[in-house]
Amino acid sequence: MKVDVISINYNELLNACIDRIQDIDRRKRFIKVKSLLEKDKKLYLSKANLSDYHLIQRKKLHSSELSVDNHKWLYDERLVKSKAGRVYYQKIMSSQEICLYCGVRDVETLDHFLSKGQYPNYSVLPENLVPCCSKCNTLKGDYDISAIKKEDYFLHPYHDDLNKIKWLNGEIKFIKNELLFDFYIDSTHITNEQEQRLQKMFDIIEIRELYANKASRKLKREIKFLRNLYLNKGEKELKEMFSNKYENLNVEDDNDFEKVYYRILSQGIKLIIKYLDGLT
Repeated sequence: MKVDVISINYNELLNACIDRIQDIDRRKRFIKVKSLLEKDKKLYLSKANLSDYHLIQRKKLHSSELSVDNHKWLYDERLVKSKAGRVYYQKIMSSQEICLYCGVRDVETLDHFLSKGQYPNYSVLPENLVPCCSKCNTLKGDYDISAIKKEDYFLHPYHDDLNKIKWLNGEIKFIKNELLFDFYIDSTHITNEQEQRLQKMFDIIEIRELYANKASRKLKREIKFLRNLYLNKGEKELKEMFSNKYENLNVEDDNDFEKVYYRILSQGIKLIIKYLDGLT
C-alpha cells in the first residue's frame, strides 16, 4: 500500500536525538557527523526513487568513533525512549493506523525498511521508518543481509506505487464440504521485478496464510446472514451484494484485503451457493 511519508524536519529530529545526550564524548561525535547524516537523506531518496537500494553502501560509517551499535543506540535510546525524540517517534507511528506491510493488522511499532544493522546511517531517518505491526516487523527482521539486487528488496510503502494496479488476486476452493480461500500474486499487469519483490514480501511476512485465514474467519462470521439472504432473495441478490460491497469500499488501493475479499466472493458465487445449499 503506497502512502505519503509524513512531513518531518530531519534536522530538528536529529537535534532532538543528539542535543541532550549525557555522554559528552558521544554527543560530540554525533554532532560532527550530523551534516553528513542529512546528506545521506538525499542519497537515500535518490536510490529509493529507482529502487536501487542494493547500490547503497552497507555498514557505511562517517566516523571511526561511531559504530553500528552507536547508531542503533541513537534509535533505541534517543528516538524511541528520550522525551524529545519520542515526540517524533509517535508522530511517525500515528501517521498510519494499519500496518503498511500486511495491510490488515494494527500499527504497533516502526520498522527500518533498510535495517539499521546493515544501513546504520538511516537508523532515525523518517523516510526509512515504516509504521507496521509487530508480527511483520519480527518476520521481516534483517532480511536485507543477503540482498544483492533490487529484486531482493520489499516494495517501499513510501516510494513504490501499485495502488491502481491489480496485482493481488485470489479464489475460493470447495474441498471436503468446506470453502477455502487462496490468495496469490497476479503478474498480468506488473513487471518481473515487481513480481519478485512482491513474492519476497508474500513469503517473508506470510501474507498468503494471513489473508487466507482472515478471509475464512470473516466468511464464517457472515455465513448465517449470507444464507438467509440467498434463501429469501436468491443468487442474483447475493452476487449483487458482493459487487456493491466491493464498489462501495472507500479505499484507493485496489489490492486492499477487503476489496479483494469481496471480489473473490463475487467471482466464486457458484461455489458459495453450493456450500450454502449443503447447510442444514
